Amino acid sequence: MDSSVALREAGLRVTAQRRAVLGALQAAAHATAAEIASRIAELPVEIFPGVSRQGLYNVLEDRKGFTVEEAEITWWGECMECTAASPLPTEEGDSA
Repeated sequence: MDSSVALREAGLRVTAQRRAVLGALQAAAHATAAEIASRIAELPVEIFPGVSRQGLYNVLEDRKGFTVEEAEITWWGECMECTAASPLPTEEGDSA
């Protein structure tokens, strides 16, 4: 069944993210979220620019029957003082 039809029948909006995830699942019904993300990443950017990890999980939850076993959020950064003290890169990409 075409993913657009399946989405409409489930009462969901047809989006590029949902179609990409469903397409990956049609090829491997029991793929992990990481495997689905990998399959989507292989699509040409002109066809599909990608999906965030959160977007992927949202689509999987829409499908029902998929439960999240673990979720993780990682933040990287530095405080304002360290940011201000960091030298800006030069045009060649080297530190100033």
